[in-house]
Amino acid sequence: MDNAAALFVDAPVEEGHGDRPALLTPSGPVTYAQLQGLTDRAAHRLRALGVEPEQRVALLLSGGPAWA
Repeated sequence: MDNAAALFVDAPVEEGHGDRPALLTPSGPVTYAQLQGLTDRAAHRLRALGVEPEQRVALLLSGGPAWA
């Protein structure tokens, strides 16, 4: 099974839809490319903290693009 980020974020960017809105927030739309940047940053930060692939983590986040 694919990672959810690969399925719902990376695939649309790879298909050329990076400039389309992925999320609509009170402060404006977030494109698939922007969301991909956020998910990549989060993944790199988790790896820097020592989290390995396939390990489960719990995140407590408020609603908004970071949650998605």
